[in-house]
Amino acid sequence: METKSVLLTATAKVDATSLEVRYTASNQTDGAILLVNRVQRWNDGGHQVYDDRFYTVVAGEDLRLTAAYLTVPDHVDVETPDMPLVTRVAPGATYTGVLRARLPLEPYHPYPGVVRYAEQTVTYKNVLVVIGWLPERAGRVTEKDDGEGGKHLYVDHSVAARDQRLAIAPLSATFPTHVAPAR
Repeated sequence: METKSVLLTATAKVDATSLEVRYTASNQTDGAILLVNRVQRWNDGGHQVYDDRFYTVVAGEDLRLTAAYLTVPDHVDVETPDMPLVTRVAPGATYTGVLRARLPLEPYHPYPGVVRYAEQTVTYKNVLVVIGWLPERAGRVTEKDDGEGGKHLYVDHSVAARDQRLAIAPLSATFPTHVAPAR
């Protein structure tokens, strides 16, 4: 059984109108990993990848700034679950990323009915950064041309649902939000 993991650290820069979170994910496992960290969307403009975007998840009294595969809620019917793109990180290597948002923070989630817009400003005492990861050996990685000379890396959502683990780091910051649980 593998006991080594991914060490996640995060720091925040907050001003009156923006939030910037810098995070570092250190692969302490013996094999390559895939960070599930690149939020994507299909919209009228086509396929969009948001390297600095994250989902807002409320868990109890915690606000989680999350870049990970999120399971489809029972009340939602989708053809294909939303699956962020992945970034390969070699054993012993470190990946540094940035998450950004305007303040006050608004709900952003791939599925309806999970978080909602709160009319009153909400400030969470506990803010966590959550990045999904899985061992590269867990499933086949598909590479597709990104149209700009690079590659997008994909893994099937069923592999992520089965094998994703979460790296979590506390964030020493408070800021205004309009994010509340839907229920």
